[in-house]
Amino acid sequence: MKIRRHLRYDSATLLAVTVFLALFILLLCSVPCTLMSWESSSLYLSTPDYMRELDAASQSTSDLCLNFLFQFFYFKWAGPAILALVVALPLWLLMHFIHSKAVRILLTLCPIIAVGWLALRPATQQTERWNKLEQAAENYRWDEVLQVANPERCQSERGMLPYALLALAAKGQLPECMYQYPVQAITDFDSQGENTRHYYFFKMVFYDVMGSTQEAIHNAMQAAAVGSPYGMDMGTLRRLVRLFRKSGNDVMANKYASVLKCSTLHKNWKVSDAKVEDVPHKNESAAEPLITESLGFNIGVMLNSGTASPVAIDYLLCQLLVGGNLDNFVAMLQRITQDKSGPLPRHYQEALLCYAHQHPSFDLGHYTISPALRSAFQQFIASDLATPDSYWATLSVR
Repeated sequence: MKIRRHLRYDSATLLAVTVFLALFILLLCSVPCTLMSWESSSLYLSTPDYMRELDAASQSTSDLCLNFLFQFFYFKWAGPAILALVVALPLWLLMHFIHSKAVRILLTLCPIIAVGWLALRPATQQTERWNKLEQAAENYRWDEVLQVANPERCQSERGMLPYALLALAAKGQLPECMYQYPVQAITDFDSQGENTRHYYFFKMVFYDVMGSTQEAIHNAMQAAAVGSPYGMDMGTLRRLVRLFRKSGNDVMANKYASVLKCSTLHKNWKVSDAKVEDVPHKNESAAEPLITESLGFNIGVMLNSGTASPVAIDYLLCQLLVGGNLDNFVAMLQRITQDKSGPLPRHYQEALLCYAHQHPSFDLGHYTISPALRSAFQQFIASDLATPDSYWATLSVR
């Protein structure tokens, strides 16, 4: 009898471990970024103010417990492990009271099938792609951004297009590869859906890359204000420490770092843990405040103040191209290339050939134009046929 009972307990343990491993691997492979986003959008602090805020917002004890658990989802493996354990442990206890082998197997399969269906359904995978995209963009993993927001996906999910264009700009490839993507208007460069978390999050990443740290800070706070029930979250606290440190404001960086240290996970966290060495462009913020909703106008302000990075300049020039504003494009190009030499990016050369065709008095001699592009342009003029990823395909020059 003791041997049989021992075998039954061993069987329960084996089945529970099977469920744990299956769920852990399934969640880790299918929704890791979504689980990490739960940590980023949660807030747990061991401070009286936080507890009073929870009470004032009528948050339940279960919300407090969830926020405590979610802070550990910061690690990629922790979210899948905790959720798998939450399912497997009660199942292991339950199996000690079940003697039927068939029922035990059914109890083993049900949570695996249910979680698999939830994790792999199209809506969940779309959410996972968005979380992966935002996390990659925030950490300057531009190749990963372009892998998620590829030209085919941007056709069906046009909201990802601004991230793809920003990634191309950060890699210095926007004026070479822009028309490989379904760019149709200037609005494609900016996130749509004003007053949403996604809207402000993109602007935060955008201004961070463009070198306007103060605007990045402003939009990070706006994203937390509209996206978090507490007006702040763990992800925004880390972003503010990094951005204030990047701007040289150590006082504010230390302030938000001290708030982070009130959480269990970040108790030993230091300001130096906010990495800024990978920031692609550490320009000083624009001297004039950037207060408009127009990305192009704000880049113009940075350009006039002498703080626009090469990435910002390419972004503005490409917006002018997409908007069909060829006259302003040429004027801007002449302004920024008057002291420079060497070949221009492909789409700039294509646009100059179009402009010279429309304005015969315009002298192309100041620019290096590829002979292959000159030949392709003449063929386009003769046949009105152009490759789909060229500037000529978007503008009639006849």
